[in-house]
Amino acid sequence: MELPKMTGFLWFYLTILLSFSQVLTAQGGKKWQLGEEPKLAEDGLQIKLDRDLYTHQGSIVYTSHLQFDEKPEISDSQLYQIARDAFNEMQASVVSNGLTQKIPNVMTTLLVGNELIFASSAKGPNDPYDRDSQVQGDLKVCADANEGRLHKNGGRCGEVMAFHDWYESHVRSGPLEPTEGTKVVAISFQKNADGEREPLILAPCGNDKQWGCNKFVNGIYVLDDAKVAADPKKEPFEYKSLIKDKKLKPAPTRPGLPPPNPLPKPPRPNTRPGGSNGGPPPNPLSKPPTKPNTKPGGSNGGPPFNPLSPPGGKPNTNPGGSSGGPPFNPLSPPGGKPGTNPGGSTDNQGGDGKPAKPKPTRRPNGRPKRP
Repeated sequence: MELPKMTGFLWFYLTILLSFSQVLTAQGGKKWQLGEEPKLAEDGLQIKLDRDLYTHQGSIVYTSHLQFDEKPEISDSQLYQIARDAFNEMQASVVSNGLTQKIPNVMTTLLVGNELIFASSAKGPNDPYDRDSQVQGDLKVCADANEGRLHKNGGRCGEVMAFHDWYESHVRSGPLEPTEGTKVVAISFQKNADGEREPLILAPCGNDKQWGCNKFVNGIYVLDDAKVAADPKKEPFEYKSLIKDKKLKPAPTRPGLPPPNPLPKPPRPNTRPGGSNGGPPPNPLSKPPTKPNTKPGGSNGGPPFNPLSPPGGKPNTNPGGSSGGPPFNPLSPPGGKPGTNPGGSTDNQGGDGKPAKPKPTRRPNGRPKRP
């Protein structure tokens, strides 16, 4: 009796487990759902969570992309101040989105021409970019140059994500090269001289044994504490006033690609039934009549063609034979005229057509001789 009880308990346990797993499966699509997007400060750097990336695959990345009307003159110390503000905005966005359990460690600022790109390091179970993306190609170039070894932090640093955002808005641009005025700096919480946590510059990852962002940035100017300290221009950069004056605004993230080569216009469709000229399809055997035949019979308005009728195109109006006489009799004498003597068929054969006079019957002379 113990075995049936144990079997029943196992079935009950499996039923509960299956029901619980179904509930988890049904809610699986909701585990990356978010509430309403928090409102951003109008004069801020517009740092916000990439909500599409999070809801689709659970990756947490905070980004922003701003564009100046004209190329700005931003010193090292001014860029450092902008980067610290971006890091603080990310911390505020973490709280407003309710994602305080997974906070990126780094916020990176990239200055390229008249564009400011902000991107945090990536958190989450999946890669935040496609395998065929340009940034993945850059990582592979570095790996091939380092005996196939991978990026120190798996390609999830803020520098990598900032490059990726720039590539996404510059389709077919090729690798990002070091040019005049291009700068990058990463900020993270670190302990200062007093032992307190403070947003400070974080050098690119990587060392002699394991390559990282030190190789990935490809020679682009990287801010450090010494460069900031040596910068004589200490006054802050007034980006808030530029945002208010619409001289610094969000950049288009995915500009439209150039249109493809123009193709010839397709021919106009034929809206008329029949042939291309609106009439019936052509008949190679005959020309269609210009006017429809309104008379019954043949195509010329007369009676249908009779192969036994005389030539001439006129119908036979006399009853009987074709010559107006009686119907043709194959036993009648030739000549076209009928015989006038009924009876024998050879009475008038070979004559001139006049009836022959009858000959008198010859009487025998006397009585017949006796045999």
